Amino acid sequence: ITKMVGTLKEQITQCELSEKRFIDLVQLLPQGIFEADPDGRVTYANPVAFQLTGIAPEHLDSGISIFDMVVPEEREFARERFMRILQGEKTSGTEITGLRNDGSTFPAMVYTSTNTRGGQLIGIYGIIIDITPLKRIETELKELNNELERRVDDRTRQLMEVNKNLESFTYAASHDLRAPLRAISGFSSILLMDLKDIPEKDRKFLDLIRQNAHDMGRMIDDLLNLSRLRIRSV
Repeated sequence: ITKMVGTLKEQITQCELSEKRFIDLVQLLPQGIFEADPDGRVTYANPVAFQLTGIAPEHLDSGISIFDMVVPEEREFARERFMRILQGEKTSGTEITGLRNDGSTFPAMVYTSTNTRGGQLIGIYGIIIDITPLKRIETELKELNNELERRVDDRTRQLMEVNKNLESFTYAASHDLRAPLRAISGFSSILLMDLKDIPEKDRKFLDLIRQNAHDMGRMIDDLLNLSRLRIRSV
């Protein structure tokens, strides 16, 4: 019996040491750690949780509820989620709006799980993290995205205006260039028909002028088609 008592005392001592090491570790964690009974009353919280919610340790004796640390408009949602967790539902985290003791609010992510002892459900334990920095970054990213979209829209409108002006200029330039080319080609043809006895050398010059005018007209058509393709692609 003495040996059994000694063994039992040693096991109790080891359990107490393990529990102390666990509590010491929890006290050092940078996240808020808490435990609550099946009714939602907070039974334990580490220093970060107290600091985050503005609740003093002595307030636990008066029966602080985890729902008191959620803004009123989200409490019904929090209660429903709490009941599902007690029933064994696994969650990947719940985003809530936390309510501090002084009335200020903060965005938080809460991770919870059932807490059992000897196979008996005794409540939940969880982690609460202030995600204010993440929300600030999210807001900044949204603002940057909106600004980028605005700039893209402005740039698109500018490009459309430029393309519209370019198209108008292209048609005008094409018309202005075609008129003298038609005149050159027409006069060259008239001279060839009217001057039957001109030297062969001069006839070749007139044929060359007419052919060059024709080639220039075809080049204008190609440039016009190219400009149309670029406008459509933009």
